[in-house]
Amino acid sequence: EDLLDGEAEVKALVTRQSSISSELRKVSSELAALLKRDEKMNAVPRSQRAKMILQDMERYYRNGGQATPLYVPAPEEEFKFDCLLSDERHPEGKAVSKWIKLLEGKDTKSIPQGRIQVFILQFAKGFIDEHGIPEDQHEYLHILFERIIVRKLLHTISFGEAKEQERKIKRNVLWMKKLTQSQMGIPAHVCAPEEKAQNSTLQAGWPGNLGSQTSYSENRVEDQPYGQAIKILEEAGSLVAPTDIGQAVLHCAQAIYRLSRRYASMRSDQKKEPEIGADSFFPILLFVVSHSNSPGLSRSAHIVRLFSRRSDESSERMYYITALEGALHYVANANQQDFHNGRSPFTTPATSEASSSIVRNEDGQYHSHISSLSRPPCSLTPLNGNITLLQNNLGSIEDPKRNNTN
Repeated sequence: EDLLDGEAEVKALVTRQSSISSELRKVSSELAALLKRDEKMNAVPRSQRAKMILQDMERYYRNGGQATPLYVPAPEEEFKFDCLLSDERHPEGKAVSKWIKLLEGKDTKSIPQGRIQVFILQFAKGFIDEHGIPEDQHEYLHILFERIIVRKLLHTISFGEAKEQERKIKRNVLWMKKLTQSQMGIPAHVCAPEEKAQNSTLQAGWPGNLGSQTSYSENRVEDQPYGQAIKILEEAGSLVAPTDIGQAVLHCAQAIYRLSRRYASMRSDQKKEPEIGADSFFPILLFVVSHSNSPGLSRSAHIVRLFSRRSDESSERMYYITALEGALHYVANANQQDFHNGRSPFTTPATSEASSSIVRNEDGQYHSHISSLSRPPCSLTPLNGNITLLQNNLGSIEDPKRNNTN
């Protein structure tokens, strides 16, 4: 009997070995094909390779007419471009390597606001001039540059405060998730239907497509209230490039407005689409933040602030980043007693929504820690497009007086 058991064990081992050998041959074959493809690609001039990658990016995001939001990662194209950009046999690769090493020895808090973003813009301008990148591919080039360079810098950034805020948020959302929409302070006219009512509305033919931008994460109406906005905000927490994060947060805000107007119109017989003001928006954003399953939102907001330029401060995208910062701050410091007996701190007597704004109020209650949106925009100085000159001027990050670009 022992002999038979041993024989069965040997057979199993032989079968396993055969399977592993088969897998190894398959992997070896795939690796050989990749090496052959890489060798073939390396024979293609760098300028042509760059344009081919950018064309692939364009096809990816246009997706045959079903547009994919620009903040969605494109892993294959990013990997190819990173290999091209980081090759230290060429000026671009040397410049990137030198600049990353320069930043590794510095405290990111000591770097003037927006200086890193300015370098990325300068670098992209140099690459465009060096390789003759067509104008219609510039947007995709900037996306690739920012994602690749920021990813290389992540290990140099301190996220201590963001991690502490995320710890507090994780604690408070345990009870905030249990609040109803009205308990959260969302006005009755923009409360989403309850789950059963919403599902019956969907079955009755309520359209899932709420706008021309509906795609990717909005390909279906989520069962929970403001589910589309929650899904988009979860995606924002997984992103690392500041432009991507800003676009995702803006996309989330647009989803909130679309859904709130839809919910309001479902409750009203008026043909005119209702206006949704800031007094409605902020409690909805709190609801979306507290229901999103994304521990990285504080980190994402921190990245945007670190990389933003002063000229960005008055933009629509930064307005909603500031709103998100206010919501994260509030959730992290919320007191359960403030929502006692089904009431909300945001439940106030009816007033004109246009007359007040929780995000932009002047008393500093919710975002005194956030930079003001009222800074005047600053224009960029002309960018030098020469890669070699750019290499020699990397030290400008250490002394803002050497470059007055904000």
